[in-house]
Amino acid sequence: MSALAYVNGTITPLAEARLPLLDRGVFFGDGVYDTLFSINGRLHAPERHFRRLAHSLHETGIGAISIEEIESALAELSGRCEHRDVDFYIQVTRGVQPARAHTWKEEPRPTLIITAQERHDLPAEHYARGVTLFSHTDLRWGRCDIKSVNLLPNVMARQKAAAAGGYDALLVRDGHVTEGSGSSVLIVEEGVLVAPPLSYEILPSITREIVLELAREAGVPVRLERRTLEQYIQADEAMVLSTKVGVLPVRAIDSVELPTERPLIERLRALYQETVQALAE
Repeated sequence: MSALAYVNGTITPLAEARLPLLDRGVFFGDGVYDTLFSINGRLHAPERHFRRLAHSLHETGIGAISIEEIESALAELSGRCEHRDVDFYIQVTRGVQPARAHTWKEEPRPTLIITAQERHDLPAEHYARGVTLFSHTDLRWGRCDIKSVNLLPNVMARQKAAAAGGYDALLVRDGHVTEGSGSSVLIVEEGVLVAPPLSYEILPSITREIVLELAREAGVPVRLERRTLEQYIQADEAMVLSTKVGVLPVRAIDSVELPTERPLIERLRALYQETVQALAE
C-alpha cells in the first residue's frame, strides 16, 4: 500500500480512511496539525516537530492525548509503509460529539489522524531558477503561532497566487511581511540574513529554525527584524523555507525580478541538505 492513513488506531489505504461526520474537526476546524518527513526510514527533526505540536495542543486546550501516544502511532504507521522516503501529516481534532455544538460539557476524546505518502521532490528547475511570489493581505486569525487546521485564508491566498502563475503568496500585515501562505520567506540584505521575529503573527517554522541555526554556526550575520514588502522586493536574495521544499530560492516578487546571483541561499541550501542527507547514511 503506497499511501496509508491511521485514524484512531486503525490503519487503512488512504483512499479508504473514514472520519465521523460529527467530529469537531469537520464542523469547526477544531484541531491542529503538523508535518514531517522521513528519509531512508528515519524521521527528520522529530523532536522539533513534536515540540511545536505540543505547543499547538496546549494553546488550544486539546487534552487527553500525549505526544508519546502520537509518536507511538506514527511509529506503527511508519512500520507499515512500503516506501522509505515518506511525508507524514499529523492532525489532532478535539474529537466527536453526539450533536453539533460550539461548546462541550466534557471534552471528547481527541481524534488522531496520520497520513503517509511517498515523498517527492520539487522539479530541479524550481531550485535552479527560483520561484515567483505574489503579495497578498494577511487575513489570517491572530494566533498564527498555532498550527491550526483552519487554513481557509491561506488556501485563498495561495490559490490566487497560483492563478497568477506564482508558487506561493507573500502575506503582508500592517505594512510588513509576515510569511508565505504555506512557508517562511527570508531575505538577504548585504550579506545579512533577515527574518521576522517570532510572534503570534507567524508560525514557528521548523525549517526556518534549522536554517537560522546553520547560518549562525557558519558565521552568517542574522537579524530578526520586520521588513516591508518593498524591502523584500529590493532584497539581494530571497528564499522560501518549508518542510516540503527545504530551502527554495525566489526569482521574483510581484513580477519584479530579484538578482540571479544567490551565493548565501546556495550556501544555506547546501548546509540544510547535509542535515537531510545524513538521514540516508
